[in-house]
Amino acid sequence: MLNGALLTITALTVLISMAAAKDQKKKEECPTLNLGEIEDLVRKSPTCRRSVAVFELCEVGTSGDLRLGAAVTEKCEADFLGKLSAAQRRAYDGEQKRCAHKYQDKDGTMYRSFEAFCGAYVARDYSARFLKSSGRAK
Repeated sequence: MLNGALLTITALTVLISMAAAKDQKKKEECPTLNLGEIEDLVRKSPTCRRSVAVFELCEVGTSGDLRLGAAVTEKCEADFLGKLSAAQRRAYDGEQKRCAHKYQDKDGTMYRSFEAFCGAYVARDYSARFLKSSGRAK
C-alpha cells in the first residue's frame, strides 16, 4: 500500500513537472537584448498593457530598467493624464513620488529596477481605470 502511494505521488510529480516545462516553452521571450531596441518596442506597443508586458519580458533587473519604466509610464499616461482632475493629478503624482522614494535608502541597482516597475505599475493601473470608465478597456 505504501509503495502504491509513493508511486502515485511520484507519477503526479512527474506530470506536474512536465506540464510546467510545457508552459515554459510557450512563454514569450524578449526579442532583443539591446536596451534601445527594447525601449522602442515599449514605445511602439499598441496599448499600455502591452508596453508593460514587453517591460516585464525584457527587464534587466538593474538601473537600466529606469529608462524602460519611463517609456512605459509615458505610454500609459497618454491614456489618462489629460483627463485627470486636479485632485486626481495630485493623487497620481503622490503615488509616483512614493515609488521614487520607496527605495531611496537602498543601495544596489536592483532597487532602481523596483522603482521603475513601481512607477510603471501605477501608470498602468490609472490607465486601466480610465479606459474602463470610458468603455475603451484595452
